[in-house]
Amino acid sequence: MKAYINRTTLRAAYCIAIFADLLEIGLWPVFSEGFASILDDFLDILVCIVLTFLVGWHIAFIPSFLIKFVPGIDLAPTWTIAIIIATRNRSMKDITPTPTQEPQMKRIQETEEKPPKITP
Repeated sequence: MKAYINRTTLRAAYCIAIFADLLEIGLWPVFSEGFASILDDFLDILVCIVLTFLVGWHIAFIPSFLIKFVPGIDLAPTWTIAIIIATRNRSMKDITPTPTQEPQMKRIQETEEKPPKITP
């Protein structure tokens, strides 16, 4: 698992996982047993590689990948669940701000460090 990721990468990982699950559920008749099931397997391999590249390796990707080979159960949104599990223990300090958020974060830190002024 990567130590630090930015918000854009995290959002991209969530979007890819949700899109892959919606595609598999929406096109289930096409992806079911038959010729197009090869496309479903290719999609799962591709999603696993991309999510691993984005957020780093996590053990939650293994069951999500293997459960796709069980008929009927592959309709569950396993990639979305896997990315939630893979990123659930991350604190805000593990997520680096995007470049547009850095000046705002510095201003917040500067105001927090100064003691309040007391006027008589």
